[in-house]
Amino acid sequence: MQGGAIILDEAREYAEPSASTSAKPERIDRILDSVQAAFDSGDSALFIKLLERNFLECWFGIQPADLTRMLRVAFQDGARGTGKAESLYSFLGAAEGELPPGAPTLEDVPPDVQTGIASVSDLFKLRLSGRIREAMEVFDHAQDGLMAINPLFSSDGGWELVLLLQGGVTAMLDGDFARAVQLFTTVQSKPFQPLLGFIVRDAYVKMALVHAAFGDQSAARTALAQSQRVPRGRSWANEQIDAHETLTRALLEVDNPDHALELLDSILPFQVGEMWPFHVHATARVLARAGRQSEVAQRLATMDALPLPRVLGEGFCGSIMNVARAADKVPHDPDSALFLLDQADAREPEVQTIRLRALLAAGRPAEALKMAELLRRNPRAAGLRQFKFWGMAGEAEAYLALDHRESAVEVLRSLQAFSGGLTSQERSYFSAQLHAFAQAEFPDWEVGVLGLPAQSFNGVTGPHGLTASIRLTRRERQILMLLDQEKTRRQIAEELFVSENTLKTHLRAIYKKLDVPDRATAVIRARREGYV
Repeated sequence: MQGGAIILDEAREYAEPSASTSAKPERIDRILDSVQAAFDSGDSALFIKLLERNFLECWFGIQPADLTRMLRVAFQDGARGTGKAESLYSFLGAAEGELPPGAPTLEDVPPDVQTGIASVSDLFKLRLSGRIREAMEVFDHAQDGLMAINPLFSSDGGWELVLLLQGGVTAMLDGDFARAVQLFTTVQSKPFQPLLGFIVRDAYVKMALVHAAFGDQSAARTALAQSQRVPRGRSWANEQIDAHETLTRALLEVDNPDHALELLDSILPFQVGEMWPFHVHATARVLARAGRQSEVAQRLATMDALPLPRVLGEGFCGSIMNVARAADKVPHDPDSALFLLDQADAREPEVQTIRLRALLAAGRPAEALKMAELLRRNPRAAGLRQFKFWGMAGEAEAYLALDHRESAVEVLRSLQAFSGGLTSQERSYFSAQLHAFAQAEFPDWEVGVLGLPAQSFNGVTGPHGLTASIRLTRRERQILMLLDQEKTRRQIAEELFVSENTLKTHLRAIYKKLDVPDRATAVIRARREGYV
């Protein structure tokens, strides 16, 4: 009894506005124990006061089902909040009419609090119904205003972390992977708050998941290592974060697909939560690595039968099933693969990647080149190594199929210059024809792709990788940039206020300096050397 009385005394202390929440991680245990003690003692008014004072700690520290039950009992006892507790109860799924007549609502709380709770509530509801585009619009609308509001639920601005994290999750589901990484990086850059450490840990794990699926494997491993240094804290969210970490590690098991499948199968469906599209992606990819193609369709059918939140053709979650099926069909039925992709989100980088492969398999290299260019310019794929690799590998295959051998050579030079060399997984995507061509053109090709230093193909190199004797003028660089923007000769001449004949003279000089035969090859080399 004495221990319970002490906890109740602490509960009254934590309920006061002067109480500090910026403390050591173990303080959250005392706060949550105090909330539980107030509820167990039947002091519903104190329970509500504590919850509103320590809003985020209670929201993420008490299991949603338990918190819903506690709020229901407190309101039935006649307790009232300022609108925060009532709004949280509604968000957690309170039935119509459960709140007492005259109880405060979201409209009764201050405007900044009202905006914050409403925005996150709308994000969750829209995502859980698969309406990802609307969810992204809600975040876009709320971001500018919510980034500037005063901290709502803790003196250290924990609300901003929640909003940024949820924006990153929404971007992942929308297929805007570059933006997701940017938002998670912003979470990590904020001052660390011990009571909400699990939010920062979640940001590291989800960034690792994006990199493991579409970015740089070394970046994924670094993010996972950093997540291990963040205190877990006390939150029901940790179980899902652990599952997403396991999912990431499965994708990183490139050379051991059987172990990767064991990791994937160890994750229970409810633990995957909203990251289910990444689980589908990982399962299909790992089965393909393991040479178990016959199982892909069966597993996808099982997953497709589940009541997963999605709207066909919206974002990553509305496209992944068709993308995974299309990837499985590319080698033997590219036309069916393209049909499936027509029903996916055309903005999504993985859709563009698989379409590129399907167009090559269907013998349509000219269209494949256009798709490779679309993928290269897609801001949703910016900074993600695997998308960059897939686009360039497809570009090289297309040029070779069109017998533009000089252009294919330039793309291969760029691939060989990839940071750290090409991985074994990346090498596996090359066709036998492209491998043979590369080995014939570059005697040291296997050295470069194995991650060892590649020799220069053009003698002594200058600061941009060009031979030391090559110097481009400012005007020549301008022309290369305009060529990269796919402008016609007439458009370039008009923009530079020169005649087309003068432009032709400049182009001949550029081709000679770069040692390339045509416009396409000049652009490829200019990209590799950093001029565009």
